[in-house]
Amino acid sequence: MTIASPSSACRFLFGFQFNGVSQELFCDLPVLSRGLACSRLTLLMLTIGCLIAPAMQHRLVEGSQGTERVLVLTTVFAGLALVPLSVALAFDLFVAVGG
Repeated sequence: MTIASPSSACRFLFGFQFNGVSQELFCDLPVLSRGLACSRLTLLMLTIGCLIAPAMQHRLVEGSQGTERVLVLTTVFAGLALVPLSVALAFDLFVAVGG
């Protein structure tokens, strides 16, 4: 599996989250829920950045050559991307259950 698949999935999720914030009923949510909704957008942007960064390193620095350094960097960044993604999903669940 390439890193493009998780990156595409996160961008897809980000699009849905961004659409939710722009809906008319968003103003009817409690202040805490609106704050969490905006925070999860920021966290999803951070997740997308973590997933895209190794691809840029691979392309620009390593000249599209598969090296051990790029493999380690990709593994680390993919693991780091799970942290903001899981927090964003937790915020999403909190807002969805009416917290």
